[in-house]
Amino acid sequence: MGLKIWNRTTIVWENSPITKPQTNIRVKDWKDESKNYFHTIDNLQITSLDENGQREGLITLDIWRVSISPTTERQFIVEKLMCFDEGIIGVKAEKNKTKFSIRYQIQKGENFSDSAIRMAKQLFSCLGIIDKDFRYLSNFIVVRESLVRTKEKGLIPYSDYLRHKHELPQWCSLWGTRLEVNGLSMVISYKNAESNWLKRMHN
Repeated sequence: MGLKIWNRTTIVWENSPITKPQTNIRVKDWKDESKNYFHTIDNLQITSLDENGQREGLITLDIWRVSISPTTERQFIVEKLMCFDEGIIGVKAEKNKTKFSIRYQIQKGENFSDSAIRMAKQLFSCLGIIDKDFRYLSNFIVVRESLVRTKEKGLIPYSDYLRHKHELPQWCSLWGTRLEVNGLSMVISYKNAESNWLKRMHN
């Protein structure tokens, strides 16, 4: 039986720490009430999902209350994120953290990448982000990663599979670095962990 390989696509929006997109959600509980602060977003990523044959996408982003996670506005933000598209399946806010995730259904006849751009545009509008000339929306890279489906570990990176197959150490010094290929850049966004699933298969 041949390998079951799935090519996962992630669209990553990049922002300078100085120019995080600003929402229209005001910070109401800052200690200095004279400051007119608004929540900002960062680390927006939209990833294609492959679960039970469902055509879905996963949006993840950080929402900042100045320099920490949202507090009193957290539930308000969740409610806004639930309503910006009819395909929204669910919204999750990690407790006491900046990370929010949104799961959505891809429209019939729409491919994942087109759905991701559409959802990002609607997300910006929902959060009141002013994106003149679409500078925020257009500042993205597309990362594609081949994954191998296994019985023991589910989906694993194809590079992990190759290291196991050839009995090589399971580590990668490229993790967290940026690669330039034909003028395009990508970031190695996963960290390889020790695993013995292939050894168990051979035993």
